[in-house]
Amino acid sequence: MTDAEIARRPGHAAARTLWLFQAFVAGLLSILWILDILREIDHPSYGSDGYPASKDLLLAILAAIIMYTVIVQWQYSDPHPKIIAKFELAKGLLATVIWLWVLLDAIFYIPSHPYYYDPYCRYRAVRIKFSAISIAIPCIFFYPTMLWSARVARRAIKQDTAIDDGTAAGENTPLLRGG
Repeated sequence: MTDAEIARRPGHAAARTLWLFQAFVAGLLSILWILDILREIDHPSYGSDGYPASKDLLLAILAAIIMYTVIVQWQYSDPHPKIIAKFELAKGLLATVIWLWVLLDAIFYIPSHPYYYDPYCRYRAVRIKFSAISIAIPCIFFYPTMLWSARVARRAIKQDTAIDDGTAAGENTPLLRGG
């Protein structure tokens, strides 16, 4: 089976559908974090330190990178399974980094000004629960495509080695055969 045939199987169609959801989730998160940055700029008393704005900016950039990766992936008409696997690994790692950052931020961030003035920290328990439950997003939208692409790439590598074993000479084979 060629790479094009592997890519056109029903699994690839399901993965392309999940890519749309990945782009939607990443785009929505980018917009929400950018709106949070704009709110912080509009109300400078909201955060006396620069951490919340810088955190939101970096998370928005990471989510935008996921969205950009989906767009680049969508443009490939006939991708090699190893390329798909690399894209999926990158998106899965970025989604995991975003989730871990949000969770650890909810657990460990303590503002430098009084607790009762900070809406960011007022509902800390709710934020921790929401962040912990949000692992469902990477588990539903990112990890299945990552596992699928790894399986398809492994199958393609096995086929490539099976083809190469029968037809190609190794590097140690001399170019001129003496006789």
